[in-house]
Amino acid sequence: MTGSGLFNELHPGLRVIATLSIILVLVLSIKLFMIQVVDYPKYSEYSANNRIRIIRTMPLRGNIYDRNGRLLADNRPSYNVCLVEEDIKDKDKTMYFLEQTLGLEKDYIRKKFKEYRWRPYTPVVVKRDISEKEVAQIEENRLDLPGVVVESVPARNYVHGSAGSSIIGYVGRISKDDYEKNKDKGYSADDMTGVTGIEKEYEGYLRGEKGGMQVQVDSKGYRDKILKSQPAARGYNIYTTIDIELQKDVENIMGGVKGAAVVLDPRNGEVLALSSKPDFNPNIFAGFVKQDDIDLIIRDKNLPLLNRAVSGFYPSGSIFKLVVALSAFNRPGFSVNTKYHCAGSFSLGDRVFNCWEKRGHGYVDMREAIKYSCNIYFYNEGLNCGVDRIIETAANYGYGQKTGIDIYGELSPELPSPGWKKEKFGQSWFPGDTVNISIGQGYILTTPLQSAVFLAAVANGGRVYKPRVAVSVAEHATNHKIKEFPVFEKACYPIDEKARKTVADSMWRVVNETRGTGTAAAVPGFDICGKTGTAQAGKGTHAWFGGFAPRDNPEIVVVVLVEGGESGSKSAAPLAGGIFKSYYEKYRKK
Repeated sequence: MTGSGLFNELHPGLRVIATLSIILVLVLSIKLFMIQVVDYPKYSEYSANNRIRIIRTMPLRGNIYDRNGRLLADNRPSYNVCLVEEDIKDKDKTMYFLEQTLGLEKDYIRKKFKEYRWRPYTPVVVKRDISEKEVAQIEENRLDLPGVVVESVPARNYVHGSAGSSIIGYVGRISKDDYEKNKDKGYSADDMTGVTGIEKEYEGYLRGEKGGMQVQVDSKGYRDKILKSQPAARGYNIYTTIDIELQKDVENIMGGVKGAAVVLDPRNGEVLALSSKPDFNPNIFAGFVKQDDIDLIIRDKNLPLLNRAVSGFYPSGSIFKLVVALSAFNRPGFSVNTKYHCAGSFSLGDRVFNCWEKRGHGYVDMREAIKYSCNIYFYNEGLNCGVDRIIETAANYGYGQKTGIDIYGELSPELPSPGWKKEKFGQSWFPGDTVNISIGQGYILTTPLQSAVFLAAVANGGRVYKPRVAVSVAEHATNHKIKEFPVFEKACYPIDEKARKTVADSMWRVVNETRGTGTAAAVPGFDICGKTGTAQAGKGTHAWFGGFAPRDNPEIVVVVLVEGGESGSKSAAPLAGGIFKSYYEKYRKK
């Protein structure tokens, strides 16, 4: 008898049960086939994700050293708190604990989870650089906090605090824009990266390469065993031109003023020290910084994060008179002995332009005009040279262009000209505009660093060097140099020896002779050549001093700017004198 015959002979009720049983077996078979064959990859991934984690290991960032091998920046141990949302069993309980222990708000944690929603099982950093007490509290409650992980990571340590912050810069959490640009280079959205200064400029060398571990975890998300491991590769070290002891002296000498100081070697463009005031302690960014705290710094009206030395725009003041002096030597018919009469004012059409000395200086030639900083002389000589010759000379020696210094964030104002004024304001250039720029006023703006590069060219006879901070990049373990940064001469516009000597001797008189405007910068035994400046800025003034030493074979250039300073002679020259003295005692005094 066939199977169908037996089925037909069954009681009707049994036939219904048999039919349902057959259907159930078919459904189960199809479901098993779907799970084991069709959906195998998906469930295999779910299984792996629930048992296996990829844990990153962060590299030690490369160290930064000064010219004498003294440490400027290194790393210190630090602990971050991370959350793996999928491993958290009781979110309310966990958030309450984190709020009470670490001061984290629930909304902040939810926001962090939202950022990583597309990457399940990824540890999300919710607080950096927690204290040892906070680490202990988390570890004590570890069994009750599945999904809460404490990771050990290196944090940046700036050995000398605020000293050198305008050069070294700082690290902070990578910005959204930088992350989008660099995520294919291995960056994560919560990585720390260079933000300013050397840290930003040489990020590619300093950062190192991440490592990782493939670990197996238990049902609560705790590490069970390590399956695979790849160690992190430490970043390269950077050696710089900075003398940290001189840098500290410069910072102390500048004190609480608002302004900047630059110290260069005119023979090669090396930056010995560079200060922007007010400054900041970059260590505050190396740990956990709330956005509110960052906003306070950003909103500070004194702008501590602005690097005034390389990005601050200021009226050039009387240092620019030296540009006019060099221009004069290049015009036909000029004589250094030509004198102009200063009665305290100068008339041009229906306008009157004053000298800072209301009583006037009498008849002065170029040497005396530089010594006394006589406006009237340079009004006349500026008109004789013409705006085009003056601007060409300024451009040749670095004004109106970035110096190229390897500190991230440098900016440069434009050089004014008739064409520039027409395009910017729709106005013609007038002789009064030439008169104004001839004493570093009007449309002429500069940065302290540009003024230092110009003075270095005056000191060395016309060579324009790219200011250099980094000297070399080296491996940490072996100190093997993988890259060196050579001296780079951007341009050379030789200064006639007679012109250079005339200008240098006149600048020497500024500092070392009676009635010179820069006598407060004098240092016994050190032949300092200088130029003061007092630039009008709105209703106030900025004070300048720029100079070099010694007069023969100069080896140091110093530029000081004091925002709101009374005058170059009273506010900037004494500070510059202190810097020259520090250098003299460290490098020259026997």
